[in-house]
Amino acid sequence: MGQHHSAPGARQEAMGATDGKIRASHLLVKHNGSRRPSSWKTPEITRNKDEAMDIITAHQQRIERGDISLGDLAKTESDCSSARKNGDL
Repeated sequence: MGQHHSAPGARQEAMGATDGKIRASHLLVKHNGSRRPSSWKTPEITRNKDEAMDIITAHQQRIERGDISLGDLAKTESDCSSARKNGDL
């Protein structure tokens, strides 16, 4: 199994989801080459792809260190409207 995968059902049970559903969350960092380079927090995104990747890497490091959760970071940093739901898709 992959690094972030659990045995079938283990993760869902730990999250209280025993009905066979899977939840997914994300944190989106757009760049000026994105299909729609704007977001709920920025009307025109001007960062390039490399800058967006640097931001994502910094976010990943903070999450892995345990400084902040993905959901808490997504609330303020994600360019997706799912930010208001802690990145929950």
